[in-house]
Amino acid sequence: MLATLLGDVAPPKLGAISLPWLALFSDGLSAREVHIKDERKHTVVTIDFQAGRPDEATQWVSRSDSDSFRDRIVWVIGEVDVLRHAANEVERSARMVALYEPRQAQLSSDKARFLVEERNKLDAHKRELSDALQAAFMAGTLYFRGRSSAPRQHRQTFKEALAAFAQGVLPELYPHPTTVAVPEKDILFLIENSELAAPPPALGQDQLGILSLDAGRYAVTCSGRVPSALLSYIKQHGGVQGSTLLAHFGGPPHGVLPDVVRACVVGLLRAGKLRVDLPGIGELTSVRDEGARELLKDAGLKKASLTVNEAEIIKPADRNAICALFKDHFHKDVPRDNDAIADAVAERFAGVRERLNEIGERFRRLPGVVAYPKGLEKLASALERCRRDRKVEPTVKATKHALSDLRDGLSLLSRMETDLSDATIELLCDAESVRTIVWPSLQAVGTDEETRAAAQRLEAHLKVDRPWEDAHSLKADVGLVREAYRAKRGAVLQQHGRWVEQAEDSLRRRPGYEKLAAEQRHLVLRHLRDAADPRTDERAVAPPLEGLEATLAARREAGLVKAQRQLDELLEAAGATPVVEVDLSLAGREIETEAELDRLLEELKRKIIHQLAAHHRVRLR
Repeated sequence: MLATLLGDVAPPKLGAISLPWLALFSDGLSAREVHIKDERKHTVVTIDFQAGRPDEATQWVSRSDSDSFRDRIVWVIGEVDVLRHAANEVERSARMVALYEPRQAQLSSDKARFLVEERNKLDAHKRELSDALQAAFMAGTLYFRGRSSAPRQHRQTFKEALAAFAQGVLPELYPHPTTVAVPEKDILFLIENSELAAPPPALGQDQLGILSLDAGRYAVTCSGRVPSALLSYIKQHGGVQGSTLLAHFGGPPHGVLPDVVRACVVGLLRAGKLRVDLPGIGELTSVRDEGARELLKDAGLKKASLTVNEAEIIKPADRNAICALFKDHFHKDVPRDNDAIADAVAERFAGVRERLNEIGERFRRLPGVVAYPKGLEKLASALERCRRDRKVEPTVKATKHALSDLRDGLSLLSRMETDLSDATIELLCDAESVRTIVWPSLQAVGTDEETRAAAQRLEAHLKVDRPWEDAHSLKADVGLVREAYRAKRGAVLQQHGRWVEQAEDSLRRRPGYEKLAAEQRHLVLRHLRDAADPRTDERAVAPPLEGLEATLAARREAGLVKAQRQLDELLEAAGATPVVEVDLSLAGREIETEAELDRLLEELKRKIIHQLAAHHRVRLR
């Protein structure tokens, strides 16, 4: 019955917010603080209906100001006899209706008529009970924090008196209420917006004080009354459950609504002042950590374990240094808070990894054995550490510890991107080719001091750790050594051409050559002309310079032998004396005495005379 009556009572208003009733009932016998109306919220107005013994009424002045009752309105009933009689009548009629109503279809006409009459009586008794109940309470006394008053001092009816009295004591229940409305989209702003641009007014300094304006930028400071009180309470108790926090700050004297508590918890987490442990998810130290959105749910916040983040992972000076890194190397202004730094790491460091890969590709094109710069190895390792964990705290901590390697590595990377161009790589490859191929050949045949000094400078430059730096200075020395090499090689090729011409002249002066037809002359000279082609030029490196003259000489000798044999065959076919080649076999022979020389000459003489006796021309080999 009380629950029905309360349903029509206007709820008290805290600003623009209507507060629900929490109604309790005790009769001094079996019923003790029975919940007859419960919205299961923390910011409520509690009305405690008491129907105890008459002699207890005098005790309520002091009891209403005790810890158990000071946050309740206590309404003690007056005369209860009429009320009990009305309640008994309702109970009797209700039992009769309950007994016969299930068998209504089988009842006789008289009993059916009796059931209808009993229902009407039940309705009448309920109205009488309602009137008696209201009259009993209006005849009773209202108590609040050691004060008592008659209900009719406030209004003339039960509903109006309760509404008026509750509205009157509300400023004492909630002296400093927080009635700011914080919709979910405003709380999501703290999670999703890294720049904190154009924040919702509810989060600003004039309302909740979660955000503050600092040098034209918003920062999460949580300096407002409510977030400061929440943090102090959590610290004082060494950590609390979210449900405890909601209950404590939702009830008197705070009157903080659940969405406001939720917004402050998310703000404190964003500011790095809280650590949140969620069952099944783990510890959160930032709103960017996976699972942070569970705090938007009632169950998630209630089950969360909240502790103060005592360990500051990074000092303001460290944040300034990290943000300076992003400003200097990425031209990006990063807000000085952990979440913004973690966002910048995720956004920018992936691109640095790609730049490192590209430099690695260029580095592999360098000639010789050049050690990969230690600074870039440290940079790659630092990037891996900073991007290993998706949570904010480990990311910021890793960035702080790797700051020196990041700064040095990024500076080196930028320089290498400029210095290690395609043109530089081509010049270094050219210089290495000159050092390892051109210069050894040139050195073997001898050269001037200027060229030797240029080669030494090339050697020294290519041995340094970073040969790509100041590589343009190599260009002149590479050109000098290469030109000297080409000059030497060109001289050998020119001499080779002159020797071939001389061999052709000697063949043309051979008796009988002039009698040959043009085609026959071509056949003879073709062998020499084939040998005349060096199959190389002054720019080539093969065959090597130190062996080029010997290679060409062997080719000329082979061509000359073929040409002479061809000419011998043609002249012999025309009737000339046959030519026989006599191999002297003198290579490696040693002569120690004059007698040995005479014997050798005698041996040669016999060989040659033997061929002459056969009417042959002799060609010595």
